[in-house]
Amino acid sequence: MARVAERVPGWVARFLLPEIRALIKEETKDLKTYMDDKFKTFDERLETFNEKFKALDERLISLRNEMNARFDSLESRVDVLQRVAVLEAEVRELKKRLEQKTI
Repeated sequence: MARVAERVPGWVARFLLPEIRALIKEETKDLKTYMDDKFKTFDERLETFNEKFKALDERLISLRNEMNARFDSLESRVDVLQRVAVLEAEVRELKKRLEQKTI
């Protein structure tokens, strides 16, 4: 009985294991192909998202530059308005002086 038990694993190893390995290899080959396709699709989607993010980054940079230009324009307008306000105050003061001298 012990000799039969010793011989069976050798027989299994010689005849069945190669067949089992071949079956497993075939099944895993199909699975590998399937997974490779899925990963390829996923990579393509990631690339699409990367392109969209790059486009958004470029748009944000453009908008930031536009806003900076507008702020610069507003700052220069504020400077002009401040100068005009000072000039108006000086003109009022000069008018008062002229009125006082003419009276």
